[in-house]
Amino acid sequence: MKLLKSSIRTKIIFPYILLTLVVGMAGAYIVTRLIFDSVEERLDNQLLAASKVTADTILTQEDERLMVLRQVSKTIGMPQALKARDYAEIEAITLPIAANNPQMDSFILLDAQGAEIFNLKRYSGDDKTLAEPKFASGSSFAGWPIVEKILKGDFDSYGNKFTVLAKNPEQDAVLMYTAGPLWLDDQLIGVVLIGQYLQNTLQEMKLKAQSEITLYEPTGGVIGTTFASGQEDIKSLLRSPATLYDQILQDPDTVQKGTARILGQDYQLAFAPLKLRGQPTGSYSVGLPSEFVVKAGEDGRNIFTLLVFFAIVTLLIIGFIVTQQILKPIAKLISATDAIAGGNLDLRTDISSGDEIGHLATSFNHMTGELQQRTEELEEESSKVKAILSSIADGVIVLDKKRQITQENPAAEKILSDLKNAALHKAPSDEDVNGKQPDLDSVAAFLQEIGFDEATRFTLGDHSYSALAAPVVTQDQQISGSVVVLRDITLEVESEQLKNKFIESISHELLTPLVPIKGYMDLLLMTSAGQLNEQQLGFIKKSAQNLDDLHNLISTLIDVTQIETGALGLDREDFNFSDLVEEAVEYWKPIMADKKITFKAHIQTANLPVNGDMKRLKRVLSYLLDNASTYNRPGGAVDLYLKQENDNARVDIVDTGVGIAEEAHKHLFTRFMRALHEDFYETRGAGLGLYMSKGIITQHGGNIDFKSTVNQGSTFYFVLPLTSDE
Repeated sequence: MKLLKSSIRTKIIFPYILLTLVVGMAGAYIVTRLIFDSVEERLDNQLLAASKVTADTILTQEDERLMVLRQVSKTIGMPQALKARDYAEIEAITLPIAANNPQMDSFILLDAQGAEIFNLKRYSGDDKTLAEPKFASGSSFAGWPIVEKILKGDFDSYGNKFTVLAKNPEQDAVLMYTAGPLWLDDQLIGVVLIGQYLQNTLQEMKLKAQSEITLYEPTGGVIGTTFASGQEDIKSLLRSPATLYDQILQDPDTVQKGTARILGQDYQLAFAPLKLRGQPTGSYSVGLPSEFVVKAGEDGRNIFTLLVFFAIVTLLIIGFIVTQQILKPIAKLISATDAIAGGNLDLRTDISSGDEIGHLATSFNHMTGELQQRTEELEEESSKVKAILSSIADGVIVLDKKRQITQENPAAEKILSDLKNAALHKAPSDEDVNGKQPDLDSVAAFLQEIGFDEATRFTLGDHSYSALAAPVVTQDQQISGSVVVLRDITLEVESEQLKNKFIESISHELLTPLVPIKGYMDLLLMTSAGQLNEQQLGFIKKSAQNLDDLHNLISTLIDVTQIETGALGLDREDFNFSDLVEEAVEYWKPIMADKKITFKAHIQTANLPVNGDMKRLKRVLSYLLDNASTYNRPGGAVDLYLKQENDNARVDIVDTGVGIAEEAHKHLFTRFMRALHEDFYETRGAGLGLYMSKGIITQHGGNIDFKSTVNQGSTFYFVLPLTSDE
């Protein structure tokens, strides 16, 4: 009876002590075993094993690269062939070595100045086939630290050969390179570079370590990873803090740990320093799924759960008896809590007992007072935020999910008021070269137009504005609305216009001396027959061709600036558009034939009268046919169709090339846009052809568009208005 009248702590703790002693004695052994077999210990053990696998793999591959490097540099005739630039001999020596060492992916020979003389690589992937070798490409590796050391004659504790992780300028992949000198009669005549794809090395380490491996730069950036085959979006999730590398170097014996969530799976990460030839060059991590780490404790947890179950049953029986004496004051607390939740922060409980419930009630009353004070502070902070928004010069608008305005500052209120009373026009952009846009007289319609991808420009009176929207994302990654910022960019627009005028002026100045130079060069070609040999004539023709290219490039720059400012002038005349197309066809036939591309023209209408600028329309045909042939493969086909469609002339150019990726479609007609394909990375171009084509066709009152499917081909088509027969 005395125990039942004592404090709540005594009422609850005393019976539990007896049960805890029994359960504790039975569970002590199990818990102790689980502690020694904890997550940390398993991670540490796995890290030690993976570290040894990583070190052994790096050393093994280092030895393999050194062996191949010695084969290349010590083969009889290689130093002499490099010095004499005997490319055939270099290729004859290197190809058998490459064939006998399929684990090597890159063979590069440099001269004594670090310039590339020979480059042989394997395609990345499973086929491991060798690409066509390149000779004297002009690329310089003199800036690579390992090349620079060899050219200076440096040595370290391992000798005069060095290793580095680097991205080859010719290959969009990270490789592990080993470099060594090439001597002839005690004279350094070049450098040999032997490389292996890093991703292959990582996959080998993954198989041996049975864990996910990631290599990091000292700054924390990911060099390579086995997570999801090293995709770029996965790399961003694995980036480590920049300070982590310093912590690893300062205390290499302590395992640094972290976590990551990759493709819906939680991983435990452990970090350690990465060393090449004994020098720290970064760090690496070992990743294990959380479920793998805790699996070893599942059996122990099952036993422990069974014991807990019986303990809970016992506790419930005891707790039922004790609870009856506790419910009354708790019910008062619940009633007070409901009232406070309803907004009555002035309410306090009247519980004054000396047990734990009494202390809880006192703490509850104190908490309610603190909550009341914090609420007042939040209301004050909200007022400050409103004041800050009111003082911001840019317009700020808060929208809900339905794009309805919920809050706006005075600057935004003024702009929106002006929008309601004036016609709204989008400013000319790269995707609309003539500036024609539908008028929007509704603020709601204007706000619906603003997307999250890029800023929307519009003019209002003498001012230009930029509207940029950003989503409001909750902690559970749900979009609850958006914020729109309206910024006055009048000065930026004026500056951009001045830039375009400056480029146009400079381009005209460059054309002035270019025209007489081209004339003199043409005159020299016409009058030099019999006076110059074939080589000299070749030099002059090459110079004349480069002058033509430079002239075309400057003319293109002038046209671009004129399109930007809406001042593209056309030298219009009446002509038969069919004749212009036939002339272009005859010009491109031999070019297509040289590229082994079948080119056919299907001209259905012989007389298509057009009033336009022949020179610029011819350039449009040249741009489109050049793209159709450039991004096509040998054995492909290009078909040109010309016909009359209502009151327009329509041209369709259909190719069987590589096609255009869907994500590039909406930007294809913008400046400097190039829809690159892996087979044509080295193709030259400024990305202005389609932009110019759209500007010229639009200026003629026509329209240009396209449709394309990757690896099947593209169709570009445009229409021009015909002139009447009168």
